Amino acid sequence: MKVNRDNFWEFDWLVRTSPGNLLLLMIFIPILFFIWLFKVGQLSERKLSLKPDYLFRFLLVIFSLGITLSFSTLVFGEFLDFDKYFNYIFWPIYLCFIYVDFYITKLTCKVENKKKHSSGFAEKVGRFIVLSTLILGAFLLQPTFNKLFDKD
Repeated sequence: MKVNRDNFWEFDWLVRTSPGNLLLLMIFIPILFFIWLFKVGQLSERKLSLKPDYLFRFLLVIFSLGITLSFSTLVFGEFLDFDKYFNYIFWPIYLCFIYVDFYITKLTCKVENKKKHSSGFAEKVGRFIVLSTLILGAFLLQPTFNKLFDKD
């Protein structure tokens, strides 16, 4: 895949790359997973000519910061009370991710319906569950998203 250097920092190429490359990139640079989630939502909104959903963006930032803080407490756990932190922060982070996952599932199914491929309830639930597996879900859904977001 050829990447235009002028648009490299827009990260649209991340949603259009091959699944193997995406998996390797996300394993070595985990922040790309959050950028990938954002770009899938943004490109779906663009395809559907929707206004940006600021709740999606806000909750994605909260989820990203929460995951980063969670991993930092594992590293610096001797200085922090992990049990207290986990009790207070787990559920808000989880609920943020559920909304982000649901929003992306809803938008990508609408994009498929616009392209004359009707997605059924089982397919929507399956996409939601697969996307819930984080980086593995991104790897498994990348071929579908490559078809959805091809340059027209």
